Amino acid sequence: MNYPSKNHYTNIANIYDNLWSYSPEYIKFTTQKIIEHLHLISTDTLVDIGCGTGIYSKEILKHIQLQQPIICVDPSAEMLEKIPANSRLNPIKMDGVRFSQELGFYDKIFLKEAIHYIEEKFLLFQNLWQRLTPGGIFLLLLLPPTIEYPLFAKALELYEKK
Repeated sequence: MNYPSKNHYTNIANIYDNLWSYSPEYIKFTTQKIIEHLHLISTDTLVDIGCGTGIYSKEILKHIQLQQPIICVDPSAEMLEKIPANSRLNPIKMDGVRFSQELGFYDKIFLKEAIHYIEEKFLLFQNLWQRLTPGGIFLLLLLPPTIEYPLFAKALELYEKK
């Protein structure tokens, strides 16, 4: 995994959710689109790869009551520590490629704005495909090719290179 900004995420973990709240409706709107495109239903087993603080997974649970906790995967312990212990989120400290190699089957998987950190994209996609149940959905959310995004300048540079 190409994770050059580990210190960046360690440093901003305490304020990360506030940084995404620049528009009161942004998180809600994006979450609604995630739910819509994944066709989420209450019986789904959902994985959020590159979850950070679980900001979108927490919002998903406000809109749909999943029977299973959402599996939240991120390589940053500091980000995962911001997920409340009793939140119906199951934090796993692991990078996406390694997680994709673990045993398990999932109905829905999403990866939001983190693909630029993953060098082994083909391996990730191949493994995740094998982890999806029949009829399962993988949703990849990307940044636009170029935007004003000063918080994650290093991430944007990586994204634009690939």
